[in-house]
Amino acid sequence: MNRIVGADPIPTALARLNASTVLASALGGTGRVGAKHIPPYPRLRVRATPGGSDDLTTGVSRVWLRLEALDSVEAPVGEEQLRHILYVAVSELAELPKQPTPPGGVVINDVFSRVGGGPSPEADGRPRWASVVEIVCHA
Repeated sequence: MNRIVGADPIPTALARLNASTVLASALGGTGRVGAKHIPPYPRLRVRATPGGSDDLTTGVSRVWLRLEALDSVEAPVGEEQLRHILYVAVSELAELPKQPTPPGGVVINDVFSRVGGGPSPEADGRPRWASVVEIVCHA
């Protein structure tokens, strides 16, 4: 059971996204990736979402991660750019299984799209493109 407790790929995913120069360029700067809905925009909001599974016998976790490209209300970049931001982020996460695992770190076996990207306005009316990826991992 301890293997499940340590199988949290979200910090690794956030580190990868925050370190990506390609994603920072698409977003218009650094410091625009995280769980909060705060300026500056555009921004990539990354949050765990219900779904996935945990195999208590093998210790394999399937964690669903929701990615949301949020636009600015004052100076929108448009849906085409939001889609671009979203798919740059998905592409960055798809590289995680190829990366070396640090000692004691989470082993990421696979990353794939669970819910394809599409427009879905935010509650405050700002444009948003959202997708869900599944990260398969174990500690």
